[in-house]
Amino acid sequence: VPQLPRPWGTVVNAQNAQPVPLASVTLIETKYDRVVKMRLTDFDGRFHFLPSPGHYRLLVAAPGYRFPAQEQVLTTHGRKSYTGEVFTLGEDDAVVNMDVPVDRLKKG
Repeated sequence: VPQLPRPWGTVVNAQNAQPVPLASVTLIETKYDRVVKMRLTDFDGRFHFLPSPGHYRLLVAAPGYRFPAQEQVLTTHGRKSYTGEVFTLGEDDAVVNMDVPVDRLKKG
């Protein structure tokens, strides 16, 4: 039985692939540099967008973390990782369901 793609994305710590709860994720449509939606991740780091087809990018902010990740990113179960690039959604794939790694800021 083929596995259906999960309908959510996840913000994860790049160093250990653990979810980052309550991160702010903003979906920006790049044609007009317009904010489409903003979500907070749940306690498992998950967020959900179902935008119209188009070209988008994400902005992610979480206290104590930096986006995009600069450190070596751990893969999380072979899923797509998002590192700040523009992405395109078509009619058949209008779900934003990628992992978004962020770096934990060093205390000091």
